Amino acid sequence: MGKGRGRGEGTSKPGAVLSRESSANVVGSPNVRITFQNAIKEKSIVETYILALALGLFGAHHFYLGRTGFGLAYFFTFGLLGIGYVADLFRIPCLVADTNRKLREPSTRHEKSVIDAYLLWFPCGFFGFHHFYLRNYGLGLLYVFTFGVFGIGWLIDAVRIPFMVDEFNDRVKSNDLSLHTKNSFDGYLFALSPLGILGGHHYYLNRPVWGILYSFTFGLMGVGWVFDWFRIPFLVRRANEPLQPTLTSSDVVKNGDKKYLDDAYILLFPFGFTGLHHFYLRRHGWGALYFFTFGVLGIGYLIDYFRLPCLVSEYNRARDENRRIATNFLSSQQPGGASVITVTSTSIMPQGGISGSVMQPPPQVWSPGAFTNYPPQQYPGAIYPVLPGPTSPEQPPSYVEAMGRGSAPYPAAMPTPQSPPRYGSTDQSDTTQKSKI
Repeated sequence: MGKGRGRGEGTSKPGAVLSRESSANVVGSPNVRITFQNAIKEKSIVETYILALALGLFGAHHFYLGRTGFGLAYFFTFGLLGIGYVADLFRIPCLVADTNRKLREPSTRHEKSVIDAYLLWFPCGFFGFHHFYLRNYGLGLLYVFTFGVFGIGWLIDAVRIPFMVDEFNDRVKSNDLSLHTKNSFDGYLFALSPLGILGGHHYYLNRPVWGILYSFTFGLMGVGWVFDWFRIPFLVRRANEPLQPTLTSSDVVKNGDKKYLDDAYILLFPFGFTGLHHFYLRRHGWGALYFFTFGVLGIGYLIDYFRLPCLVSEYNRARDENRRIATNFLSSQQPGGASVITVTSTSIMPQGGISGSVMQPPPQVWSPGAFTNYPPQQYPGAIYPVLPGPTSPEQPPSYVEAMGRGSAPYPAAMPTPQSPPRYGSTDQSDTTQKSKI
């Protein structure tokens, strides 16, 4: 696919649909063009207020605005002890406008706000919430275990927060990959601390679904938490794969949403009876069946221990096949431009694509009713039969008239030595001519 082309940028109404699209001609069909469009619906102030007034203490409006971190913080602290909840009632228009701006300009989605940082600093700054917000995970953990460095660091941060936010945003504008790169040391800090049993290391590694699961099941009853101690390096490497500088856009499409066998086995034990491993592999029907039948009376649960590698391989193979077309479009992308496929009468070749990659269109099959124009005569003196089919303004008048009378459309031409015998001549006419001679 080519480079996205934004629509609806600038001032737009709440609830408007933004889109980034790219298109390409269908191979073998010059007149058909496929358009890939990612619709982005802007957030509404009214809907945000409804969620804030009803479930704001649990962060529902932040989840709606895509602010997952704030939503989790509100959920576990009842709206930052009610202070953040009250403040949000006055600043929701600003939050909605900021969210819609980031939807229109994805390059700014990681920028931080001074107001957000101060809301996290008071009253939850003693536990390093503002440092986690600014991705200073080491300092955040230090504040958790020292109560804000015995309150001294918390007081100093009241002055430092604007400078810390500006420094972070400058690194975002410079596209500093270290902002997004994870490391095993921080991963182990989260996993081995008490936050690990609540999924802290999964939140750090951008696995929010796993983090929420650990938060509500206490690290899958402690089993998943203990297993994670040994697989942190692998989880960190997976989190950093999309950030590799040598990774192409095709690789991102190929590696995205890949399922792993270790994740599936951790879900199978001890919660396989509820079908969690099937939900993980997007086999929602089987997941619901296991949930209501206790793993199909335990028989399916036991069998899945042996067939789980096949299920994971099957999912990844199907995913690769479904994304094969998208990868082909990405491979034909022009540098600095959109991916365009030019269709000619003899071949179809992507502009800027792989040299020599020519694909022939499918052959056309002729049928009597396929053409309305009479084919050109090979022999000027011959009379051709009338073909069935609709008439066309481009046909000669004599042909159109003949279609109504059912007679021969063209007058007979003078025979020449090069012309073949006239169409429709019989042996009887030839015998008559010979007898006259």
